[in-house]
Amino acid sequence: MNLVKNSKDRFLAIDANAIVHRAFHAYPPTLQTEDGLQVNAVYGFTVMLLSALKTFDPKYVLCSFDTHKPTFRHLEFVDYKATRKPTDQSLISQFPLVEDILKAFNIPILKKEGFEADDVLGTISKYVTDGKWRNENVELYILSGDRDLLQLVNEKVKVCLPSGNFKNLVAYDREKTFEYMGIYPEQVVDYKGIAGDPSDNIPGIKGIGNKTAIELLSKYGDLDTIYKNLKDIKPRYANLFTEGVEQAELSRKLAKIEQEVGVDIRLEEALLRDFEKKHVVEIFKNFGFKSLIPRLDEIDGNEEVSDSAQLDMFSTNVNKTFNWTSKESIDLAISKSKEIIVA
Repeated sequence: MNLVKNSKDRFLAIDANAIVHRAFHAYPPTLQTEDGLQVNAVYGFTVMLLSALKTFDPKYVLCSFDTHKPTFRHLEFVDYKATRKPTDQSLISQFPLVEDILKAFNIPILKKEGFEADDVLGTISKYVTDGKWRNENVELYILSGDRDLLQLVNEKVKVCLPSGNFKNLVAYDREKTFEYMGIYPEQVVDYKGIAGDPSDNIPGIKGIGNKTAIELLSKYGDLDTIYKNLKDIKPRYANLFTEGVEQAELSRKLAKIEQEVGVDIRLEEALLRDFEKKHVVEIFKNFGFKSLIPRLDEIDGNEEVSDSAQLDMFSTNVNKTFNWTSKESIDLAISKSKEIIVA
């Protein structure tokens, strides 16, 4: 989808947890400061941030984070995300550094104990769609790496996800979501209620896979209607649905993004504000991000956004054979990449 200028004010909401995780795995751990502090995730996130601010040219911006506390999903289902490996300590240690970057840019940071970053973004999307900001001339772009957020897509909300090798982003509207998943945004929660989600250890209905879930949702529209028509589907599947009714309801509850977490923020607080360039430059130098300093001039709001541009997730338009084994080569590649793209 082309990102074109229109009469609406762009609101960029960044799923910081998802992007930091992507950055951590996209850049080598050898990206360190002179003191040996690992900053590969910070570097990748910062590159993304600069690229996104230039490309989306937002009037409003904020970032959401998870907290370290258990969420209501963990209380509902003790095994929620239990199959995941423990988060690498070298990644955990970089989150405060990412927050330092955001504070230097005067970008609001939102988090809520008992909820995930997704729920904060869900609440922001509700504010824009039919909440306290519904009468504002705003369109919301959620930048993430998590397709669970596609359930939030509507006429005022688009979700931007990496495609292919997690480089180029695609802005998903309702039809684009269907092309990608075979279901519409309003069916995502029921889809996970049926098929589950191994990455989050959401069980779904045992014996029902992705393909069958999509076929049934395509025919009946939602999970409740499927249950009302069990007599019309194959007996084997009907039995599985009957036996798995509690699991389906639990899975649906776990998959649904909360949209009323009581995030206390006024729209004007999310305005993209001027930042003290000298302070940002100092931070960049401390982290060893000297090649990113010239790019600060690209986000002053004076450059037009190309209607055919694509946003590269971590902003590289260099040849795929480029040597990514050293910080110097990465810096060189980043410094050469000026065209950012959104599909």
